[in-house]
Amino acid sequence: MKTKRTLFEQKAFIAALLLFCITESMAQYQPPMFAVRQEQQMYFRYNFYSNELDSCIVRCMIGEFNAVSASAIIRLPLNFIAEDVFINGDTNQGVNQNLADTSTTSPFIIPASAMTLSYFKYMNVNSKPIGSGNFRNHIESANSYDEYWNIGTGKNSERVEFVIELIDARTKNRICIIDSFGVLPNPASPVIQRYGANADQFYTSISLSGLPVGDTVKVRIIPKRWGPTPFGLALGQDYLSGNHSATVANVNGKIETITTQYADTLKLMYWYAIRDYYDSIITATGKLPQHLLDPPLGYEQQYFSRYYDSVGVTNYGNIYQTKYQLLAKLAVGGTDENTNSDISPTSLVITSVIPLPSSGGLITVIVNNTGESPITIQPAIYDLSGNKIECNSWHNSTLTKGFNTLTFNVKDVASGTYNIILFGGGNEVYTKARFIIQR
Repeated sequence: MKTKRTLFEQKAFIAALLLFCITESMAQYQPPMFAVRQEQQMYFRYNFYSNELDSCIVRCMIGEFNAVSASAIIRLPLNFIAEDVFINGDTNQGVNQNLADTSTTSPFIIPASAMTLSYFKYMNVNSKPIGSGNFRNHIESANSYDEYWNIGTGKNSERVEFVIELIDARTKNRICIIDSFGVLPNPASPVIQRYGANADQFYTSISLSGLPVGDTVKVRIIPKRWGPTPFGLALGQDYLSGNHSATVANVNGKIETITTQYADTLKLMYWYAIRDYYDSIITATGKLPQHLLDPPLGYEQQYFSRYYDSVGVTNYGNIYQTKYQLLAKLAVGGTDENTNSDISPTSLVITSVIPLPSSGGLITVIVNNTGESPITIQPAIYDLSGNKIECNSWHNSTLTKGFNTLTFNVKDVASGTYNIILFGGGNEVYTKARFIIQR
């Protein structure tokens, strides 16, 4: 049976997932991306689901949702769950409804052109105690992925399933099922039996057609379980510093753990991403970002020598302070700033700025009018010193109820950090967001 419900052992799971396993393969992997800006960190939210039994733990990690069309790539962060908050699922058999209600992405508008939805899912089953059973012992199988699922006969007594579906953002009614995958009990085999069209696919892209163009939708994850015990699943969430798919999924999306050499390359790339981001903010403002990051392992000295001064030594090591002042929150607008005192209360919120960062060219701003009445706005761009920036294609717009799209051209604007501000007729600030040009 299941053990007494404990808080979902999320931190241990994350640590286990982030260990770089060594293989002899030199395969190509999913392209790496790194979360150095706050808006990128939203995209690297991952939901961690756990079903803990006496003899094994079934886990699933899901995230990295992208809606890709001919006109845009829209990154879809998962609904926010506070750090160290863990949610226990329903005791009923089947759908854990309270987890499903929480497990949704941000809304987006279905484009007129064909759309592909891509996402990352990492499911595994570990025997308990760790190392017991036949886990990692060699087996003969025609399926090369059976070795990964070899945990010992009779270890798993419950069926666990995850359904990924598209829903109407307002009514929450299902539009279509995108994916369904799970694991079955293994009373007579050491290998966990999987089911679903993409059960061994860690990174998946699904082409969708025949959808209601222009509708506002979300992706929802529905966790399910059936078994002899009275406890449901558990759900927690955390941020990672980059896309986990780049470490465990090859270019075809299949299970493929990375080499130590490539792990070192990823650390170097992450250091370069932090360095370039910090330097661009310093160039534009003379300050460091408000939220500083931990450097990757092995690059601490370069990080501290570049951005910090040593101001003393204690028994615990050097004491550092930053060489630059930290950027105040209000100096750079954010997509969550409708609570700021300089913003007039309205029903407008900027939900997306695409692409972010921009390399120059067209930028798309998606604005949600949650009220019933249209609102006329005057859009403008300002640098962090308060200077207005002239851009092509800006014009006054009336934003109707729901999601609206604005575009502007930054091909002649220098690299740096800028504010998008939507003014009302009386020059009051309705909403604002920041974006970065990085050529």
